[in-house]
Amino acid sequence: NTESFTLYPNPATNELFVKANNKTKIIEINIYNQLGQKVLYQQALTSPIDVSVLILGIYVIELVLDNSKSDNYRIRKKLMIE
Repeated sequence: NTESFTLYPNPATNELFVKANNKTKIIEINIYNQLGQKVLYQQALTSPIDVSVLILGIYVIELVLDNSKSDNYRIRKKLMIE
């Protein structure tokens, strides 16, 4: 569920902060452009994430979360870069 993490600021310019809630462990971060191409990949969570290399537009950020009860699961949110 999208309540597992907080994403700010959105829209972002140079830096993006991702905060996991409820002791959720983020193991991978992917950002995709509107064509579905992966434009940014980061293993594990280091904050802030440098998004200054991304051009203006709308992206999808995908977080791969560690779920100790079963397989890892993915959450996606819309991300704007301005």
